[in-house]
Amino acid sequence: MSYVNVYLGGDFISVVSDTQITRPDGTILQEEMKKFLVTDQKVLIATAGNADVAKIMFDFFKKNQGLQFHDVVAEVDRFLGEIPVFKDFTISQRVIVAGFEKGIVKATSLGMKINQKSEKVNYESGSIIDLIPEDYNFNIGDYSKRLKTFTPKGIVDLQKKALLKVSRHSKQVNDTICEEVITDGN
Repeated sequence: MSYVNVYLGGDFISVVSDTQITRPDGTILQEEMKKFLVTDQKVLIATAGNADVAKIMFDFFKKNQGLQFHDVVAEVDRFLGEIPVFKDFTISQRVIVAGFEKGIVKATSLGMKINQKSEKVNYESGSIIDLIPEDYNFNIGDYSKRLKTFTPKGIVDLQKKALLKVSRHSKQVNDTICEEVITDGN
C-alpha cells in the first residue's frame, strides 16, 4: 500500500505521495513510481493498491485525454468493476479522482476489494483525503490542527510533513515525495 494525500482548496487541489511499491508481505518491489496522474483537463487520478492495476489505469487515461471530472469518475468506477478475480489473492485498489466542475473543486474516492462492492465517497472544498498504508494508522485531520495557513504552500508543507511521519512508521511508505498543485486556470 502507499501514502497519498489530497487536499481540496477553494481554488486548487494539492497532492502529495510517496513512491515506493511494496508487496503485502513487506517486500519492496520498486522505489520510484509516481502514484498519481494529472490529465490535460486538470483531473487528478491518485491510487494506492496493486501497482499493475495502477499502471493499466494510468496508461488508459494517458491515451484518453479530454475527459472531464465526472467522466473520469465513471471510467474509474467501470475499471474497478472489471478487475478480474484471482483464486490465490485479493486485489485491493483505492483511487481518488479530483478536479473542477464549473470552477468548483470536487473529488470522489473509490475503493474495492474483489468480491466486494465498490465504495464511493464524494468530497468538496476544504476536504483532506488520505490513502494510508495498512501497517500504520494515521489521521491527517488531527495532524492538520497545526496548520496556520491554507495557502497552497502551507498545505503542501503540511502534506510533506505528514508523509515523512508516516514513512518513519510504515514499511510500505518511503520518504521520497511526489507533489503537485493543480489550479483551474479559469
